[in-house]
Amino acid sequence: FILLLLPMLVLNIRGYHFWSEAFARYAQQAVNISEGKAFDATGYKYIPDFGSLIPAVPVGFSMLLEPVIRHAGLNMFSLSLYLSCFFIAWMILSFFFFRRYFGVNTCLVILFTAFFPNFLLWSKLQITADIPFSILFLGAGLLLSGNNINRKNFVRAGLATGLATIFSYLGFILFPAMWVYFGFNILRAKNKPRNEQSLTYSLIDLGIFTVIALSIYGVFNWVLFRPQHSYIAEALFMWDIKSLPSTIWSNILALGAGYLDLFSSTDLDIKIFSIIFSASVLILTLHGLFLKIWKRPDLFDIVLGFYLLFILSFSEVSDYHLMLPVHVIFVSYLFFSLRFIAEKLKIGNLLIAQMCFFGLMLFVYADHTNYIWRRGKDILPGPYEPISQETFSYLRKNIPDKDIIVFNKPQTLTLFTGKTTVMNNAMAGAEENYKKLQGLGTRYYLYNWNVTDNNYGNLIQHKAKDFKVAYKNWQYTLYEDTTLTATLKLANP
Repeated sequence: FILLLLPMLVLNIRGYHFWSEAFARYAQQAVNISEGKAFDATGYKYIPDFGSLIPAVPVGFSMLLEPVIRHAGLNMFSLSLYLSCFFIAWMILSFFFFRRYFGVNTCLVILFTAFFPNFLLWSKLQITADIPFSILFLGAGLLLSGNNINRKNFVRAGLATGLATIFSYLGFILFPAMWVYFGFNILRAKNKPRNEQSLTYSLIDLGIFTVIALSIYGVFNWVLFRPQHSYIAEALFMWDIKSLPSTIWSNILALGAGYLDLFSSTDLDIKIFSIIFSASVLILTLHGLFLKIWKRPDLFDIVLGFYLLFILSFSEVSDYHLMLPVHVIFVSYLFFSLRFIAEKLKIGNLLIAQMCFFGLMLFVYADHTNYIWRRGKDILPGPYEPISQETFSYLRKNIPDKDIIVFNKPQTLTLFTGKTTVMNNAMAGAEENYKKLQGLGTRYYLYNWNVTDNNYGNLIQHKAKDFKVAYKNWQYTLYEDTTLTATLKLANP
């Protein structure tokens, strides 16, 4: 089993990262922890009116990154290999999840069906908390599922849930899910004759679980680390009650499209088959969900329900990555449906699973895997490009620390240069945007055609007569606001 997983350890390991403010925030906090600074101290200026991301994220993943960054710096090969180890741990834990419902051989097939899609392999390149959080999220559920649950399970699940909350605010979803599921079971058991009561847990155990989990969250957020900004407040900021129905519908479509993409091919020669196949997978998954709920929902079904309720209410869900913590639950529904069909057609479960697996391999995954191998050495646009490193080097050497630089990826720029940065307001007009930035004392505007939005481009065009080019290469242009420079010279003759 372990030998089968080893190729997944090194598959899609690369020495770069694409543009990602999430990665920059986690990495910056890890750097701060290693240097003994306040974990959320940064040169990035957070302006709530601009709708920009707050400079702090949950500290758990940054603590996990700290040993690697302390010894290897921002070396992406080391970070990617490190995260790949957690990817393998996630697969192993998922095997035990699938084992609760299927035989060993079928579980192996399901495992590679679940983790071999292109999107999952690309997730190894994203240095974010998704994978470690998924481990804790799934682990907490496994500890409290099954028939032999005792107080030790609740204690361990409390530890896992508490750690999950310091990796992502989504960890708090486990609280209502656990209370609803176990609270209902406790009430139902009390209505039975005493000789039929078989539960080994009680409300006291649920209380112990809750106290342990909340204590861990409190220790890390109110004692050991005290963030200047609340990442939970940032999540709540994304809610919009007025547009909730349309938000939920658009997010359902986005997540459905994301799930379809998992089982789709980029090969145009089999595009029609790919569409039919991915649509069939989605239908089978929904059928499996119906079968599972109709039979009797278990803890994971309740967890999924609360998870979807929260995620679908977000103001925007851009892709499938928010579903990674519950990804294995969706895949299990797919195979519940396949097993049901196999039983109706009197075909062995393993045969159906193998047919599904080889179909995916031959018609979908083969093209994705080939792409990964063909483009494995390509460097995507991002901070690790040679041209980006050249630009960052210039900024480190030539821009005074007191000056502020505007950039569309401000936290990434701060991470790699140590300079003070700010993000433009993507919702404001050019003149309004400029006046706000000028009021902050902003002197430099960094433009990169790969990441600059139209609003920022309009600002630069609007003030072209007042800006002069301070540095330029084929991808970046650094503009200096001459009006501010003149003002500074008058103030400091």
